[in-house]
Amino acid sequence: MTTTMMNRRDWWIRSFTAATAAAATTVLVGGRSLPTFAAEEVLPTTTTSTTPTTTIENAKQALLEAITTKTKKSSSQDYILQCIDRLVVASTSSSSSLDGSWKLIWSMGAEQFSPLLQLPSPFTPESYQWIGSATIPVVGENDKNNRIVQVLTSGILGANRIYLSSGIVDVSNGIVTKDQDSTNTASTPPMLLQILPPFRLEVEQQQSKRRWMIVDSDSDASFRQVNARTINAQRAPPNLYQQLYVDNDLRISKIIQGDPVILGATFIHIKEQ
Repeated sequence: MTTTMMNRRDWWIRSFTAATAAAATTVLVGGRSLPTFAAEEVLPTTTTSTTPTTTIENAKQALLEAITTKTKKSSSQDYILQCIDRLVVASTSSSSSLDGSWKLIWSMGAEQFSPLLQLPSPFTPESYQWIGSATIPVVGENDKNNRIVQVLTSGILGANRIYLSSGIVDVSNGIVTKDQDSTNTASTPPMLLQILPPFRLEVEQQQSKRRWMIVDSDSDASFRQVNARTINAQRAPPNLYQQLYVDNDLRISKIIQGDPVILGATFIHIKEQ
């Protein structure tokens, strides 16, 4: 195990422990290309009934409005979780690419591991997940398909950036489209993802482009130890992320196994164009 720390930046480590959950993310191993959902064919109809596509779009719009509309009901955690459930139930499949930069717009449980995200505006940093080709500036061309990068920038950080990169592997066992009776067996994006070491926490000074390694841990236990987790938490299994919903510009994910401090955390990301 190799763990290197800079004392004057210890607070960054604590603030970024579980940015891997910002998780939830999907890339393949061994240089394979990122998969996509199979597009669902929706036939024209002359009836007034709601089509599946319309139902999904309505549920999606309701969720986004709940996040952006600042009313007591719409911005409540319970109401947003209800909107997530409606969208997940309504969804079937959609054409989507997971490659790119995804911006976090809402989360439940982030306060357990990322106190920087609790800072009041304008000090709150923006949080991103980089997947596939977007990770190249941090992990390089060779590792772009088997590592994920969590990014914090702006707000209190200014133009500087904090990177947390980790390994990732699809453990979904080749999920296909939900309609198992269909002849269409095109692969969907991985729905179940395992986060793996090494965990590398770095700080980049944007003006000079200099980067400092704060932590380089080769196991879940050692990385959790650095973040002051209990012995039981250090012994917990690797973090496992379920992708609840993915389309061209929206992704919802949840931590269903691993570090007990962040277990159950839920994240909503939008894809940057």
